[in-house]
Amino acid sequence: MATAQKLASHAHAACNLEKEIIYAYGISLGLIAGGLWKLHRWNNQKRAGEFYDLPQKGSILVVEMASHNFDDLIPSLFLIKSADDVIFLDRDKEPRATLAGRVCTNRTADQPNRRIFINNFLAALDGISPQISSRRYGTIIKGTGNNTVYAFGECMKDLSQRDCDQCFAQCKTDILRCLPFQMGVRGGRNYFDGCYLRYDDYNFFQENFSQGDRTVCVDREFNGSQSIHAANVRELVGNLSNEAVKNDGFFVGSLSRRNVTVYGLAQCWETISRNSCDMCLKNASAQIQSCSRKEEGRVLNAGCYMRYSPQRFYNNTDVNSDGGGSRGRRRLAIILAVVFSALAALMIFASCAFFGKRKLTRRKKERKQLGALAATVKRSDLNFKYEVLERATKYFDSSNKLGQGGSGSVYKGTLPDGKHIAVKRLIFSTRQWVDQFFNEVNLISAVHHKNLVKLLGCSITGPESLLVYEYIPNLSLQENLFSYILPHVPTNFEFAYFPLQSFESFLSFS
Repeated sequence: MATAQKLASHAHAACNLEKEIIYAYGISLGLIAGGLWKLHRWNNQKRAGEFYDLPQKGSILVVEMASHNFDDLIPSLFLIKSADDVIFLDRDKEPRATLAGRVCTNRTADQPNRRIFINNFLAALDGISPQISSRRYGTIIKGTGNNTVYAFGECMKDLSQRDCDQCFAQCKTDILRCLPFQMGVRGGRNYFDGCYLRYDDYNFFQENFSQGDRTVCVDREFNGSQSIHAANVRELVGNLSNEAVKNDGFFVGSLSRRNVTVYGLAQCWETISRNSCDMCLKNASAQIQSCSRKEEGRVLNAGCYMRYSPQRFYNNTDVNSDGGGSRGRRRLAIILAVVFSALAALMIFASCAFFGKRKLTRRKKERKQLGALAATVKRSDLNFKYEVLERATKYFDSSNKLGQGGSGSVYKGTLPDGKHIAVKRLIFSTRQWVDQFFNEVNLISAVHHKNLVKLLGCSITGPESLLVYEYIPNLSLQENLFSYILPHVPTNFEFAYFPLQSFESFLSFS
């Protein structure tokens, strides 16, 4: 265990170095984006502000994080013997990560090729994340022949990069619901209010529409003049569809008339053409009007997304409704853009030269250490095969679910020898894998006390990491701790001795 703790510490140090590099790059790219933002805004002011009010500069929606320390975002979890069996610490809510819709196909891979298709699916998910982090959308193709997996993901263009990454992490977790590993469903997509992810067994990248397209209306009726609200929705979504085509497939705005205000967003995916974007959004603006008497509505098409709401849900964008802009301002914007770009380029080159070699060295060392640590776990008594745990929990059937927490769910299972176990199904990203998984294995497997559930082992051989605990029936805390002294009435000596014995046990554990 000491070896595991030492290797996990090295991996944690490597993650800290990577954070410093990301912060340096972020500042540099921010300077470039600032200059380009000025140019883009003044070039589009007059064209973009003719129809309705748009979000003003300075009113950016801020999503507050509980901690800027990545290590605090997902805390350590403990299973404690108590009246409720399992206690979890909740993690922070993800930004704009409300699920708008999920569509899974009814096509499944045949039995001989199922494992190949699933492996290609998992490789596609791993390969698309770096593209999202670098350019906010990504396409990838994995495999050949009938087992080929096509995948595409994209974030809404008003999200910050951090919010985009966190929303897409939710997408990747949720899309697994379309692919139970014992079935091998060959296609699925999910829409969150901040991002989108789809996979399939054919090239769908240029699709505008598909059989899974949906219009989603909330259940609540608009509390006010429905005729005015419907008219505002109709005009707003029409303007959104027209302006988004002219604005690289994205536009946000609002319309206020007679004390009724409606906010909206329209976006086309990067892989479709301008003509396809126009067709998709015109269809969306027509379909969404079926929700116009409801407070909120969404259209989830294969090639685009549209939403309206009585509350402002989007962030500030580069588009501004103010008109004009003098020639002097444009000249100043060009000068500032050139200066900021030059400074940013120098910072990027300097940071690459300084950190590049160290980063590569640390990554190689980390990869080697993780491989050695994984091999050690596989050879130890703590190792469980993923397939065994999957069958033990009846493929993580909801009827066996014991609880839900911020970093995963716990299921009851029965091993082939009849032993009952509790299996924790962990959900986290690659960066958090070392700190979350191995630290928990090291900590809990090293602690032995009657009031803590015993860690029996773990599994790292499947598509997700699992922790295996002993199963404790759902009794009260008092019964678990004191049931062995209830049948008889203690003597005076026992009354005096039992508290001292319990206190001694507590001190030895502490």
